[in-house]
Amino acid sequence: MRGNERPNALGRYSGLVDRYHTWPYVRRQNVAEHCWQVYRVYKEIFGTPPALVAQYIMEHDDEEQETGDIQFGAKRRYPALKAAADEAGKDWRARHKRLLPDLPDGTLLRIKAADLTEMYEFARDETWSGNQFGVPIMRNIEAALAKLVTALPEEDRQAVNKFCFTRGRS
Repeated sequence: MRGNERPNALGRYSGLVDRYHTWPYVRRQNVAEHCWQVYRVYKEIFGTPPALVAQYIMEHDDEEQETGDIQFGAKRRYPALKAAADEAGKDWRARHKRLLPDLPDGTLLRIKAADLTEMYEFARDETWSGNQFGVPIMRNIEAALAKLVTALPEEDRQAVNKFCFTRGRS
């Protein structure tokens, strides 16, 4: 391999994008760590994911190398911002041929539960490290997770609740 080639540059560089850039943090997290942690949480709650689910989890934020990591709270407060970010992400994926795989029904809710749980864990760790800016993030994410869990099938709901609320999570 010559030094001027960039094999799989899109996959490599998407993982280097910083998250949580709009609030003070003690420890930096990038997209690669976030995706790995979402995979870990998914696996602990629901078992080892099939290959397409694992691919989706590991690549779900690739477009953030162009759009940046638009914060959860901002997307919730400004639906038009969320819609524009989603559209920009779809456009980026289409232009770069990095489409996410189609998944079976219910799988996206499982992934979102794991994603929110990982975000909660990161905010919790920030709070434990002395960063009080993590407290409102934890509260917002906990409320969103509680709402999302109601849409899950009973077995999945129990698994998420067991993982989140019986392991000293907060």
